[in-house]
Amino acid sequence: GYVQGTVSGRELPATDVCVTASGAHATQAAYVSAKGTFRIGGLPPGEYAVTFQDEELVAHEPLMVSVTAGRTTTIEHQLIDLGQDVPAAR
Repeated sequence: GYVQGTVSGRELPATDVCVTASGAHATQAAYVSAKGTFRIGGLPPGEYAVTFQDEELVAHEPLMVSVTAGRTTTIEHQLIDLGQDVPAAR
């Protein structure tokens, strides 16, 4: 099966985001395209945690998805805070 979707964020281009689908029997990763889309294929059926990680190695909250053989699971427009400035400690 496949997992696909779109990602957008602020500050950094979406192409700096790595998307990983991790399940009991497989882990696959892909970078987001210049259009903000991604597609991960070759996944056996099952439950997967889809994680979005930016260039600063900040992993965002994973999404749980079900993958079915021969089907595509689409994650609708995923908005993540990319390159969010962290306020300085006072």
